[in-house]
Parts: sequence; C-alpha cells; structure tokens
Amino acid sequence: MKSKEYQKLYQNIKEKAPLESGVQTLVYMFLFEIIKDTNYQLLVIDRMGKKTQFVTPTGISDLVIVSDEFRFSEEHKNNIISYVEIKGIDINMYDFEEQIKGQLLSCGRILYTNGNIWKYYDIEKYIERNWGNNIDYIWHKNEYGEIKKVIYSLESIERTLAIKKSSYAHTKNNKYRVAYEKEINELKEQKIEIHKKLETLLLDFSWLQNIIDMPIIDIKLFDNDNFDVIKYMKLKSELYDVISTW
Repeated sequence: MKSKEYQKLYQNIKEKAPLESGVQTLVYMFLFEIIKDTNYQLLVIDRMGKKTQFVTPTGISDLVIVSDEFRFSEEHKNNIISYVEIKGIDINMYDFEEQIKGQLLSCGRILYTNGNIWKYYDIEKYIERNWGNNIDYIWHKNEYGEIKKVIYSLESIERTLAIKKSSYAHTKNNKYRVAYEKEINELKEQKIEIHKKLETLLLDFSWLQNIIDMPIIDIKLFDNDNFDVIKYMKLKSELYDVISTW
C-alpha cells in the first residue's frame, strides 16, 4: 500500500468511523499487502468463540497471522505465527497492557495498533537481544517455556468448557444435563487451580513488563494530523525484516 493511500484511508476512518471495526479494515488491507507473497496468511478471528485454538488467557485478538500449513481443525498453536490486536483511533492503547500480555504469552508474538501507533512484541527476539546465546538465554527460554505449558493447559480447559457449556445449553435430556453440569463444575475447579499456578509463575517473570516497555517495533505515523512518510516506510521495512525471521 502506498503512503498516500494509507494516509487517505486513515483520515477517512478518523473522520467517519474511528472505531475498532473501521481501523481493522485499514490494518487488514495494509498487512495483506505486506504478507501476500510470503508463506503466511492473514485471518479475521475477532468473532471466533472460545472453542477454537485462538483462545488466550485474555480473550481473542482481532486478526491472526498463520502459516500456510495452518488448519482450523488443529488444536495446537504451532502454526499460529502472531496475533494482531487492534484498537479504535481515539482509544488509549496503554489501558490494555494486561490484555496484550495475555495474548503475547499465549503466542509469543503480537502486533498491536490503532492505525497510527504500531507496536510489535516478540518474546523470543527480546530474549535473543538481551541475553544472546549464553546460560541466561537458555534459562529465560526455559522460564517462558514453563509458563507457556501452563497457559496451554488453561486454554485447553477454556475450549473444553465452551464445548461442554454449548452441549449443556442445547441438551433437553435431564440425565445428560446433570452429567454436563458435573463436568462443567469440575473443569471450573481445574481452571481455578491452573490459574493460581500461572499467577505464581508470573510473579517471577519480572521481565515481561520490560518486553512491553521495549517493543521490537514502536512507530507513530501521525503527529497530530501530519503524516510522516519516512516513518511509514520505516514501518514497512521493519515489518518485512521481522517476517523474514519467522
């Protein structure tokens, strides 16, 4: 997408539809152009339910970048490359740090934008930049690996809970309803226990906030209403660089 096209679309959205849904259209068009000749696909997932593998500890993002090998039926997240979280133009992005942390911990990567401000977080890249290939590097990778295992367990329970609740809601047979209700309550108890374990692990994960404070990409395209073409080109260049390392 050429800079003039991006600027025109953004200004139209700001004037006519500054909400998240308006920005999502712009972001999708922009990112599609970036990845269309790669081995990745861009999907809209904001209407997906908790039954899907897109669930995270803090909800489901707006878009997702997946590999060509991705299939909707798979339960694992191996082919989910990065989440894309979008906010409305007038929204304070810093109010949603906890949501971003949850999605980031689930996938390891997230692109976060309101069309003007673009931030990209990547846990693996942060570890590489700060600790290199030494003992600290291995230790921090292992620390994140342990957290990821617990998060996957939590997400698996969320998916199963959503399925059981749906079955319960659509079942009229009292015998089955009693059985589903029992299973749902057991899953809720398991969820509480796993959530406690995750909270304990995160107490020692002090560098998570550092990742949020030091994004891999951090670019603001507009200063008031003045569009910076150089920053736009920088954003595209840095995104191409990031994608080449996935």
